Amino acid sequence: MSTPAEIVISILVSDTDITALVDQRIAVGWRDRGDDLPCIVIDEQGNDADEAAAISGAASMLICDLSVDCAAATHSASDEIAEEVLSTLAGTSGSTSAGKAYSISAHRGPAEHDAEPDGSAVIIYPINTTLYLET
Repeated sequence: MSTPAEIVISILVSDTDITALVDQRIAVGWRDRGDDLPCIVIDEQGNDADEAAAISGAASMLICDLSVDCAAATHSASDEIAEEVLSTLAGTSGSTSAGKAYSISAHRGPAEHDAEPDGSAVIIYPINTTLYLET
C-alpha cells in the first residue's frame, strides 16, 4: 500500500510545472543543509484512523497531516514553487495502485527562514496538507 508521502510525491513528480521548478529534488523527511535548491521536502506530521466513514463509504480511513515544504534561495522562487504545489494538491482526489481512494486538502502557511552553512538564506513556504486515505 502506498504511504501518504508516496501519494503526494507521485502527484508532484507527475506535474511538469513543478518539476520544471525543482527538477526531481522532492524528498521525504528532511533536507540537509547544503543540498541543492530549490527543492520540496515532505514531512509526515502524524495520522489518525477514522472508523466513522471513508471516502467511498467503506468502514475506515486514515487521516494524515503532512507539511510540504517548498525551499529556495529567494522569496520569489519559494513563493512560485508553493503556488504550484498548492494549486496541484488542493482538492485533488484519486485512487492508489491498490484501488484505495484518497482526497487531499491543502493550504499555505507563512514563510519560514533558514540559513545554509555559508550564511546564505533559505526561504521555506510550507503547504499544510491533509490526506484522507481509504484503508
